Amino acid sequence: MINIYDPMNRLLLQINLLVGMRTIVVIFLAFVGPLAAQPALLSTPITIRGTVVEGGINSPIANAAVTLDRPDLATRAGRENERTTSAADGSFQFKVQTTGSFTVSASLKGYGGISGRIGLASDVQRVFIMPQTKSPVEVRLILARAATITGQIVDFEKSTPLPGIPVRLVLASYIIGRLIQISSGPVETNENGQFEISAPSVGRYALHAPERHPFTAHITPEPPQNDAPPEYGYESPYWPGVEDIESARVFQLDSGSRINAGTLALRLMPHYLARVAVRGADCKVEAPLTARLSRELRDRRHQTLETKQIVCGQDFGLRALRTGRYQLEIFTRQEAVESRKRAKIVFDVTDHHQNLDVVLTPGTNLTGAFLAPEGFRDFDKLSLNIFAVDAVPLDPLGHIEVDAKGSFTIPNLPIGEMMYVQTGALPPGFYVRRVRYSNREINENTLFPFVWNGGSLTVEIDNQPATVSGTVHGSDGNPASSARVVLGRLPLNRVDMGSSLISAFVDETGSFRITGLQDAEYRVFAYTSNNAEMLNEPGRVEQILTNAKRVSLKRGETQALELNLTDISR
Repeated sequence: MINIYDPMNRLLLQINLLVGMRTIVVIFLAFVGPLAAQPALLSTPITIRGTVVEGGINSPIANAAVTLDRPDLATRAGRENERTTSAADGSFQFKVQTTGSFTVSASLKGYGGISGRIGLASDVQRVFIMPQTKSPVEVRLILARAATITGQIVDFEKSTPLPGIPVRLVLASYIIGRLIQISSGPVETNENGQFEISAPSVGRYALHAPERHPFTAHITPEPPQNDAPPEYGYESPYWPGVEDIESARVFQLDSGSRINAGTLALRLMPHYLARVAVRGADCKVEAPLTARLSRELRDRRHQTLETKQIVCGQDFGLRALRTGRYQLEIFTRQEAVESRKRAKIVFDVTDHHQNLDVVLTPGTNLTGAFLAPEGFRDFDKLSLNIFAVDAVPLDPLGHIEVDAKGSFTIPNLPIGEMMYVQTGALPPGFYVRRVRYSNREINENTLFPFVWNGGSLTVEIDNQPATVSGTVHGSDGNPASSARVVLGRLPLNRVDMGSSLISAFVDETGSFRITGLQDAEYRVFAYTSNNAEMLNEPGRVEQILTNAKRVSLKRGETQALELNLTDISR
């Protein structure tokens, strides 16, 4: 069974977190190959069973509606639902006759689910049934009643209640040590400065008082006067008065709980202005542009404040700028990749207004090539795509042609931006052995980061990968049939630990095999999925890998390993 909510299967979420809110560009390499296999009948039915429990309390929930969504091979009608009701102890079970992807969900009036996203009406988990899957497959579904948190906001100097201040909950969770933030819609304090806000899911929450109107409008078409007095507005901290969520107080909200957060005192802060002029030969009067303003946080990540449409040839203004460092990006939106222009300026706000001049400029072309063993003839079956992952001023740039000799050109890339190369499926038996940017190796397993400052990119593919295989044993010495093996390629990527990891399940005999590996140094450990969520804790995976078994692999080599389960709770 593969559970997509297992942290090792959620590594793709890391792409848009690798460097916080900075620009990330990803290059995907894909091989045009056959479609995935269709579901097949199993010789022996597989049991999917589990329990429905209440979040944070872990008491069983009876009479919940549980649904299994599965393929229907008999009628080829698409999908077929099978339903049951949880017993008094919260238990349920289904029988599965085919391989494939299945979803199991639970719902009950007055409850919501907590997997994946907040605010779901039901809890949903997906499982993959393969021919080697061992029965039974265990599923745990969690439902929760809404939790409530209350508090009050007052003026720091006068201690008087502040009405109309927005307050929002931010779900703070981690995936392989990287912080994930999911915000709920804000509520406003009443005439007594008090608020009450409901969390649609159990979890660890921070409270945030975001900037209120008119200070949420940072980009304005009206350029300010240099002699204008500063505006004043209340700060926008996290509880109990800190700038970023990493330092904020965290409230554990369980199903049906009610917590009083206490009082938060806000200071009036000066807000400064900036007049922006867009210049350059590529700035055509009245041409549409997009401006994006972000603020640099303490850890050098960037928080986007606003993105807005402007026009070229007309000065515009920035307002509500608190003391700190900001980044302004301006870019054109032409359909043709080759004609897009952009500009970026970083500026500091101290105790006065600003005058900013930005110049639109084109990027430069990145040239590169695939290298392959002699006789390789499938270069024309490789495709190359480049796009931005998070909310940055780059749309998907479309398909990049690779010629018969493996050469390619990626047009108009912005200088000085962080790029990421990611490889997808290659011809059978092939893997990416090395990626070099301007003759410097940039390998980080499947993610290859570099700052684009001109140069060339080389992707070396090979058909002699390294392989590890072996058996995982439990504390009793017997093969562990519910384990997962994790390889960490050295040196570890400290910015994004997930990009350094490769993992695989063992079969019913505790055996595993991982191929397609680069010749490199690795650390390896095995764990059971019972306590997999502990791997999400900051620093936990790095700590485990530091003490894990070290493996050195050569090109084309196969190593046999005997592993014991690692207690990841320590």
